[in-house]
Amino acid sequence: MDQVDPTVAQKVPEQLARRFRVLPLRITDSFLEVATANPFDLDAEKALAFATAREIRMLVLDPTRIAEKLDELYRPEKSIDVLLEGMGSSADVVQLADEKPDEITISAEQASQRPVVRLVDLIVSEGILSRASDIHIEPEEGGVAVRYRIDGVLRQVMKIPALPVFR
Repeated sequence: MDQVDPTVAQKVPEQLARRFRVLPLRITDSFLEVATANPFDLDAEKALAFATAREIRMLVLDPTRIAEKLDELYRPEKSIDVLLEGMGSSADVVQLADEKPDEITISAEQASQRPVVRLVDLIVSEGILSRASDIHIEPEEGGVAVRYRIDGVLRQVMKIPALPVFR
């Protein structure tokens, strides 16, 4: 399953792939090959066939691998690992001199570069794309679980490992 054709991301919309939790693998003039955890999902097959005007061939793959590969295929720059790399070294505790809060200023651009802000942006944007009605961020042993409620069902979508600094 490591042979994902990068051009397939241009032919299959990300929203459709995430909605049906399928990983487009290969596309030709006549068929689209996708990996799915549910090969019996007729709605997914019909929607993909309609959107791409191709016959759909389904292969079975673990849902966690599908989620990982979807992020790599559609959003390589927003991978959670990239975000967490920047957080490990930026958690230094520094004693500041007594200053008034008005004197501490940061621009919106500088704030958006902070790893925590980028992580929250990722969680919220993925929730919006998944059409989640609410987002749950819950501490667990070994990290934090992020769950989205989609169509009334609470689904875990990612687990953020605990960083050594925060243990």
